[in-house]
Amino acid sequence: SSILDPMEIDDLRAANSEFNLEVWETIVEELKMVTPNGKATYPEFLSVVVRVMRKLKGEEFTIQLGHLLDRVVISELERSGGGDFAKSDEEEKNFDGIGGGGEDSTKQGSKIMETELPLSFLLATLSLALHGTVADRIRVLYDAM
Repeated sequence: SSILDPMEIDDLRAANSEFNLEVWETIVEELKMVTPNGKATYPEFLSVVVRVMRKLKGEEFTIQLGHLLDRVVISELERSGGGDFAKSDEEEKNFDGIGGGGEDSTKQGSKIMETELPLSFLLATLSLALHGTVADRIRVLYDAM
């Protein structure tokens, strides 16, 4: 089964109309500077994304419906051997990804979030929220690889 339903992806893009190519390119530039090895943990990645977004458009600017992106990343961390990260409802509320919600207090949750992921994967995930044409999304994905 699919991690995200196609309708969820449509909703994600529609909710992020301000997340355009200009914002994307600024995020990518910053990530390239701070991740010379081409890898980052999800919290490190989120830190850069949020910092750049706020710098460009103010404190309120963030990825809307970011919990959908969190789901993609957590699924990959589980798949790649980060362990069983099946979270209880309480743990889900406490995970502080793009979707927000607080600090993850579980040792397992903290450990899995220390796993470095390829920047290409993290950018591909972030591109799900990019508001733009299909051609734009294909180009940015190609550039990210």
